[in-house]
Formats: sequence, structure tokens, C-alpha cells
Amino acid sequence: MSSPQWLALRGALGETAGRFARLLVAVGDPDADARAVGTWSVGDVAAHVHEVSIIDSWFVTGEEPAGDLRELYDMATTASVDRVRDLNALALRLLPERSPRALASLVEANVGVVLEATAAADGDEQIAWLGGTKVPLRAVLGHMLSRLILETFLLELLRSPDAARFGGDRSSAPKPVACELRPWGAEPVLVVAGDDGLAVRPPDGHPVDARISADPATLWLVMCHRTSALRAVLTRSVVVSGPRPWRLRRLARLLRTP
Repeated sequence: MSSPQWLALRGALGETAGRFARLLVAVGDPDADARAVGTWSVGDVAAHVHEVSIIDSWFVTGEEPAGDLRELYDMATTASVDRVRDLNALALRLLPERSPRALASLVEANVGVVLEATAAADGDEQIAWLGGTKVPLRAVLGHMLSRLILETFLLELLRSPDAARFGGDRSSAPKPVACELRPWGAEPVLVVAGDDGLAVRPPDGHPVDARISADPATLWLVMCHRTSALRAVLTRSVVVSGPRPWRLRRLARLLRTP
């Protein structure tokens, strides 16, 4: 029997996909090349969501693509977390469509395929996901939903007078910063960012600039700019400590997505 949470997740996924598609249509093709986030245009952001929807649909349905997209599928099934950037770059090359209107239909169609394929599921089924990692089916739908929520937010912001402050070049190398993340109910991890890239590993006595102890859901919403960091701290849903917590701003700039 399907749980209320699973049914709510499926409902939210369909509803959010529809909202995202309507926003893409509202933005329109003339603004497809407008800068949206970092070096990505509106069309790039929409293409990235198309990438997420099509890759997740492959994992959910078990279908394997042929032709040019086989290269993308092969990388998705073997890529580790440090190759996600390469996966995104390959997807943007192999999925050339940048028309917001066209991508609106494609994303909605892929979400529809996922919802149809999971109609009889309960969400607990284990399936292979990125890098061959086994995860519950509900986690894959949750991933699609989180991306749609974030990109919907970004597109809505793009249409507001404050959109320009989300621009800027993210290519400059960050100064070294080390943060120990302690999500409630999970093992802590160490995130180290420097000139040579980003590393995620178990805490090993490495000196840290800051420690974050947090409710995972609230921390994700803060990272996606969906809730106020100040409110999260004041309610102690996120607790920051350590000798140099101000360096978290540098890490936040590096981890900012599309």
C-alpha cells in the first residue's frame, strides 16, 4: 500500500513540473540566451533540468538509450560525485535544444513517463542510480522534485527586479576552506575546497574552519535559497560553530548550483 508521503511526493512532482513548464513558456524563446546563473543562460538552465529528467527517467524505467545518448547513459551509470560536473557538460553538449518552450514540453513529458512507470510502486523499491548506487525509488523522484523546485525558484527570480544579483562568474578558484558537516541522523563528513578542487571525505582530524550541525531538510532549503539562513540559525535547525565560520561564504559560492 502506498504511503501518504509517497503519494504526496508523486503529486508534488507532477505539480512542480507543470509550474516549471509554464514558467519556461512565460520566459519565452527571445530570452533563451539571457544570462541566468553564473555562466549559464536561461536555455542552459532549462536544458539542465531536461538532462535531470531524462537521466532519472532512464533509471526509473530501466530503459537504455541508443545512438548519441548512449554515451551520456554510460557516464551516468558509472560517474562518481566528483564527475557530476563532467556529466553535466556532456549532457549540455549532447542535448542541444535551448528553446524554453520546446524544453518545457520535453521536461513535462519525461516527468509524465516517470509518474506513469511508478504508478503501481510504493517508493521503497531499490534501483540503480548515478554511479550504480542503489537507492530507494522515492529518492530518485525526490531528486527530480528538488531540481525542479530550485530551477523554478531561479526562473521566478530571473523575472524579478533582483535577478541581476544572481549573476557573476563562478570560475575563480576559491580560497582554501574546510567545513565539517554533521547532518542529524547521519555520519559527519568533511568538505574541503581549495585551488585544486573539492573533496568530500570522512573527518580525519583535518583542521576545520567551521562545523555545521543541521536538520538535513532545512540545510538543503538554505543551500537552495528556499528559506532564510538567519531563520534557520535562530530556530537552531542549523547550528554553526568553529574558529572561522565566516569562511563558509566562500564554500557557499562554490557549491551554489544550477
